[in-house]
Amino acid sequence: MATIYRRSEESKYWWCSFYILDDDGKRKQIRKPTKETSKKTAFEKAQTIERDYKNTLGAGDEKSRKILSLLKKASLLAINGDLNAHKAQETLSAILEVSTGEKLKSYSIKTWCLEWLETRKLHVKASTYAFYRGAINSFITYLGKRAEAKLHSLSKMEIECFRKSILERGRTSKTANHYMTALSSCLEDAVNESF
Repeated sequence: MATIYRRSEESKYWWCSFYILDDDGKRKQIRKPTKETSKKTAFEKAQTIERDYKNTLGAGDEKSRKILSLLKKASLLAINGDLNAHKAQETLSAILEVSTGEKLKSYSIKTWCLEWLETRKLHVKASTYAFYRGAINSFITYLGKRAEAKLHSLSKMEIECFRKSILERGRTSKTANHYMTALSSCLEDAVNESF
């Protein structure tokens, strides 16, 4: 909150003083003239000067303050070596929610694959959908509990091991390649959607 003062006893004008956070997150004092001689009028003008100044910096409204607070928390976690992928994603999700009202979508491998499969039902023939369903369900079964992990944690090695498991179950290379084509389409859509 802005305070007012006179620069000297002889001065008839009031000045205001308030703090902002600079680009490094440090408090910085700002001093501006109110150009007012009345203490009451100067105080009211000081509040307006502070609000306008902060709005110009993008830090005056509630939304900006919430985003700044989230960034400060993430900065402290990073400085202390405690910022990991999960906490960074939580921070981004919270910033997006403050900014747009939406949360950042986060899928498990299973939820993404099943959602993708549902969208395919609307765009492909029944026989193609049945094939996709078989490939995706086979992949989810292969992963077991690992299918509940975050989608972004899926590794290339796990996909290669899935292909190998298809062959080990006595399926042909052609079938394995078709399963991989279906899975590749599913995961390519995830990449395109930035999940």
